Amino acid sequence: MHQIDLEDLTGGPERGKGPASAPGKKGMTNRERAARHRDKMKGAGLVQVNLWLPPEIAADFQQAAGRIRQDPDLTMGPLRRISTGKLERL
Repeated sequence: MHQIDLEDLTGGPERGKGPASAPGKKGMTNRERAARHRDKMKGAGLVQVNLWLPPEIAADFQQAAGRIRQDPDLTMGPLRRISTGKLERL
């Protein structure tokens, strides 16, 4: 299984950007930075979702989540069964 953190994949802070705060240095700790980001996302009306998915569908789910976040008028539609190709309702 593959864990996807939708916040990181669809607009969360970029990894590896900016200096990491170490104990004893001025600035925010990683925990404080993460809390600040969570508060900002909650203030924007978003909720954090963490999922465990099989690796073969992770990219499709990631793409769908990104599109829904960009356009809140979109919603999840029918699902397609891989083995038969048939569509199923949610």
